[in-house]
Amino acid sequence: MNASDLSNKVIKFFKNKLGIKNITLSSNIADPKYSLFDLDAEYVMEEYFKEFSINYSNFIIDKYFQYPDYSWKLLIKKILNRKIVYPTKPPLTIGHLIKVAEKGEWFEPE
Repeated sequence: MNASDLSNKVIKFFKNKLGIKNITLSSNIADPKYSLFDLDAEYVMEEYFKEFSINYSNFIIDKYFQYPDYSWKLLIKKILNRKIVYPTKPPLTIGHLIKVAEKGEWFEPE
């Protein structure tokens, strides 16, 4: 498979899994605006690694994705309609995920 086909396949994979229509190379799939958190993020990333036969033994998912606090504090913030502020995490872009698929092994973004 050539690089262009692989790139299109990775983009299509995340469009289908996340339901995001406008994905670009700079799209950060770990951005809280996409609401991909904890178990859902684990599922999608595991599917991605399997789909593209990627060795991901050194991938640390909570470095990129949010694991929200599901305590009563979150419930109160939602009831009061207060914005939930998530800690800043490094981006996990489609461009990087394409490079990982090309290499067949997880490596940290530069």
